[in-house]
Amino acid sequence: MEQLENQPDRRPLLGRLIAKALFAAAHASELGVAMNYPQPGQLFSAALLYSFADMVIAYQTPDLFQALTVAQTPDDEVEILGVSRACFATALAQTWVLPAGLVDLIGTPMPTAKTKWQTDQQLFMGLVAGSNHLIEAMADSPNSAAADPIRRLLQRGTALPEQTLQDALTRAFDKGRQLSRSVGITETVITQASAPAPVSLTVSPKVHLVLPNGQPDVQAAPPIQTRPLETLQQFQTSLLAAKDLNNLLSVLVNTLHDGGGFSRVALALLNPGDTDQLLGRVVVGVDAPGRYLASFTGSLSAEHPLFLHVLKGHDPFMVSEVSIDGPRSLSSTFITTWRTSSAILAPIRIGVRPIGLLYSDRGPHPNQVSSQDLQALQLFFGQAILSLNRLAGVL
Repeated sequence: MEQLENQPDRRPLLGRLIAKALFAAAHASELGVAMNYPQPGQLFSAALLYSFADMVIAYQTPDLFQALTVAQTPDDEVEILGVSRACFATALAQTWVLPAGLVDLIGTPMPTAKTKWQTDQQLFMGLVAGSNHLIEAMADSPNSAAADPIRRLLQRGTALPEQTLQDALTRAFDKGRQLSRSVGITETVITQASAPAPVSLTVSPKVHLVLPNGQPDVQAAPPIQTRPLETLQQFQTSLLAAKDLNNLLSVLVNTLHDGGGFSRVALALLNPGDTDQLLGRVVVGVDAPGRYLASFTGSLSAEHPLFLHVLKGHDPFMVSEVSIDGPRSLSSTFITTWRTSSAILAPIRIGVRPIGLLYSDRGPHPNQVSSQDLQALQLFFGQAILSLNRLAGVL
């Protein structure tokens, strides 16, 4: 990876091979986690190193590697390389004292799977080799059907339910993309998701009633201050009645607006296929929701460092004009759209995994949220997160 900067002429080839290895490692690991494999880290390492011989050849002699890519049989490889690729890789692995399991894996055909893989060795080989073959097929063909036979083989071998398999492959695809970015590979290597993306969590927006002057009535004390016990009890009843995550998050957003007295409340969720991307989903208290939702969209690492900071934590976070500037800032588009001078941000988590971000304020500049607003939000937020995790089966 370090050589990518020192070998710009070989960067496209080496970057592509490294990215494929990272994607394959992420897939093997996530499939192992989905199967409760005792040491998914071993799957990650083995899948990462599975194609190391190709990287060695590509780094030393790119032309030779390009010739090998069209070889159809071991005999073809012998004519180009002098020995078969598997023989070369095995010898190199032994010379470098790589893990014995990897040495045994090189050159061994991927186990077929008419039924579930029965032995630990079959499972190890199937997940490592299968993940690499899956990524190879996805990277080499723009046709999404090219990877289907391997995906079906993985499903038979792991015996994972369809939805569980899809979730694991979607997480793996996202992790592979994040790993590639972390080492500076931003080029698109895999152009399609490894599984159909799950249906995004959406919440139906609520129409907000406004007064004749066009501004929400923020002067009256909110129910959480005038009738706290009754308001919280009604909120808890609504949470218990929620049938799914959509309903529950809708209850939270609308209650913060109606019961908590926040003028504007918005919900943005992480893109399940790319967790560096935040997508605005619902907002109440504004007249033109489209542009407000669009202001959340974008790369967390590049455009929304403050949101990224909040998502890494667990507690609601109050932001004001004093803290808006600096390395953890709001994007210029967001500031221009919302014209906010202070707000409260809160990470929405299922277990340890962040799934989205909650935004609440008292209206555009110069309206300010207060410590009392933060306390009110925490009352609603704490109950909602507990209910969210119960509904998701975490608690």
